[in-house]
Amino acid sequence: MKFLLHIKPKDVKKVSLIIATLFVLQASAQQGFVERRQHQFFLDGKPYYYIGTNYWYGSVLGLEKDKSRGIERLRKELDFLNAQGIKNLRVMAGAEGAGLIQGVERVGPPVQTEKGKFDAQVLNGLDILLEEMKKRNMKAIVFFSNNWEWSGGFLQYLRWNNVIDEKSFRDKSTWDKLRDDVSKFYTCEPCKEDYLKQVDYILSRKN
Repeated sequence: MKFLLHIKPKDVKKVSLIIATLFVLQASAQQGFVERRQHQFFLDGKPYYYIGTNYWYGSVLGLEKDKSRGIERLRKELDFLNAQGIKNLRVMAGAEGAGLIQGVERVGPPVQTEKGKFDAQVLNGLDILLEEMKKRNMKAIVFFSNNWEWSGGFLQYLRWNNVIDEKSFRDKSTWDKLRDDVSKFYTCEPCKEDYLKQVDYILSRKN
């Protein structure tokens, strides 16, 4: 069944203005984002080159209640990096799960506290980081999970879906065993579905 929109002649200009405004808003929303064309990055239509570094804990600093250890440290470090010409930072969106993993405590607090349960307040730290980076015209590469165990990462999804046992998850593994366990994520369909739920939760969130 087809539905036709009937517009009165006197309203044509009004509707045209609304449509034009929507196109402008859509275009404006894309400005400032880096895009890839084949093997080249582009920013605002021009080739994009950068010096970057790993700043995974930046989003955690925004949650620290002690300002000297949190927001003040964050601003100081961003100022230093910016002064060195480092304009692109790899940052963590959020950790998964809590408690001991591979013999050590993981970073936190987690954005996904339990399987399928999310804490929106934790993402305030990411908001603060991105806002401070924006002030310095810096770009972020946001990673949503991790091969490494210190943020929960793929091992947590494997444990939530009973692909690995509790001992393999909690106790420190050899390098070879850790590698082999983590690689199981890529053939675990429920694990990948749970991961994509976290990605969708973060991307669809409005702050």
